[in-house]
Amino acid sequence: MKQKQFITLCSFLIVILASCATVSNTSAVKTKNSTEEAKNIASVRTYWDEVWNKGNLQAVADFYHPNAIHGDDFTIEDFQKGVKWQRDAVPDFKVAVHDMFATGEKVISEVTYTGTHTGIRFLDKIHWEKTLKCRALIYLHASKVEN
Repeated sequence: MKQKQFITLCSFLIVILASCATVSNTSAVKTKNSTEEAKNIASVRTYWDEVWNKGNLQAVADFYHPNAIHGDDFTIEDFQKGVKWQRDAVPDFKVAVHDMFATGEKVISEVTYTGTHTGIRFLDKIHWEKTLKCRALIYLHASKVEN
């Protein structure tokens, strides 16, 4: 695979994964103490594991606020379709979480995405059968935003 295609693929994966507009947390209280931050980190860690490592599409609805906005036409159902599409293209897709830190409801995750493209057509390629590896810092907001 050419370096430009690989960079495009990594950028695409980051866009998909970083499209986490708002991740929910059961706490509605907005505090900045270390206990709340620890809960927010745990919530985001669960998000990575359930949605991306396990492909649990129901977890998308559990984590995102029903009115989450990403782009012009983002919906929970659209995001679920995107997760399924990506996991069909890269069935062994995994997110390794290296480090996480929080300040209030803001959580930063240092992650590495890995997998092998063996599935559906992906970025105008069919079955690259190449191992993908991309490291990134991802920002998530760990509470539901009410209208």
